[in-house]
Amino acid sequence: MTSEIQPACRLLAVYGSLRRDPAGREHPLMAPAEFLGTGHFPGCLYDLGEFPGAIQADSGTVAVEIFRLLDPDTAWPRLDHYEDCHAEDPEGGLFRRTVLQVERASGVSIAAWVYLYNKPVNESRRVWSGNWVAPR
Repeated sequence: MTSEIQPACRLLAVYGSLRRDPAGREHPLMAPAEFLGTGHFPGCLYDLGEFPGAIQADSGTVAVEIFRLLDPDTAWPRLDHYEDCHAEDPEGGLFRRTVLQVERASGVSIAAWVYLYNKPVNESRRVWSGNWVAPR
């Protein structure tokens, strides 16, 4: 289930370079944010070289970390720029920000923003585990 319009949502689910590092430190662009835990959404993850890209799909799951942005008015423009996401031209950017239903590790479903890959994918580059930090 997706929804493009939920501007009040402060939750962001990340699956790639915005995830915490192995020591648990947040990416600088995520500050200030509160780490809420892990989860997943229905989709496929692809290795794009330096970073991953996820698309919605029924055939797999994508592992995420879930954050609550504490200053969304400041965070969203920085994050959108980093992800090459353009609200004025949703199809023009490398990613598009969409609200999805994300299942938390506890089994509870929540609505969170996710940056989905906005270009064609190459099936040979699929990360079958759905987890970017897992061995590929």
